[in-house]
Amino acid sequence: MTEIIDKNEQAWQFLDVAFNDLDSSILLYDEEYYPNSVFLLEQSVEKAFKSYDFKFNPNTADPRKIGHKPLQVIKNSNKIYRQKNEDIRQKPEEYAVVLSLTKKIGFDYSKNVEETLDAQAKMDNLIDNCNEFLELDEEDILFSINNLKETHEGWVETINQIQENKINIEEWEHNIDEMYSNIRAGFQELGSKDMISTEDLDAGMKKVDAVFLQVKMVPKEVYNNYLLFIFLILGGVSLLSLVGLLLSAHEQNSRYPTKDATFTPLDFYTLELPLVSHLPEIQDYVCISLEWLWDAYELLDSLSKNRDENSKLVNA
Repeated sequence: MTEIIDKNEQAWQFLDVAFNDLDSSILLYDEEYYPNSVFLLEQSVEKAFKSYDFKFNPNTADPRKIGHKPLQVIKNSNKIYRQKNEDIRQKPEEYAVVLSLTKKIGFDYSKNVEETLDAQAKMDNLIDNCNEFLELDEEDILFSINNLKETHEGWVETINQIQENKINIEEWEHNIDEMYSNIRAGFQELGSKDMISTEDLDAGMKKVDAVFLQVKMVPKEVYNNYLLFIFLILGGVSLLSLVGLLLSAHEQNSRYPTKDATFTPLDFYTLELPLVSHLPEIQDYVCISLEWLWDAYELLDSLSKNRDENSKLVNA
């Protein structure tokens, strides 16, 4: 238990450092130290993803094993998301609650997950071929910034919708009761057709009872906060991923050029180059993503505390 608590503290520390690196990047840009400004912005993205790894993969996260290339951290975070989504799907009763709740406030959770997984697959492919981003021209930069803008606007709309459409308690409770009855009826039907053993039927029914007892005891706003947490995380990671693609190959290749490089590294950072001239816009999106991660972390810590207290009540 101590190990996980320490990793949680490290997650907060890495996120705090990410904010500091961002602030330093902004100050250095204002002073026209463009190479260090780009480097520290890339470092901010890297620290944010390291923070994410410590927060959501505490049992295996190791500062000595996390690389210095944020694009690889992005791929690792995508892998973690896929695993966590699979874990949710392996719990049919809890997954049914998620589907029902999201539907009640206007979301198709399953569709959203599939779209996210598809976007992650494309992102992983881009990362594997990121050297093509070595020399970005004005058109490439503007396209990427527009992509950031559209991605940001999409997540803002989603997050605002969750914040504004609070759960209707009466409808929510009715929906949970109906779902509980349907799942129990489904188990009974399987048992009546000898499609499941008596032992498995009893075990399944007890699990359903336990899950729904816990669901009914949790304050309803907790579920709304859980949804908000999910989409804050997804939004923040999406923006950071796009910025990471924009910065990483540029930063790595210009600081550590290969023998085939045709440029002088420091000459790669001038105000005339599109990445540098548009860096303040990119810094803004990094700031937004870090703020979303911070809010999500606070929600998660609050939800975890509530879950622990609720478990004590259920087991009392």
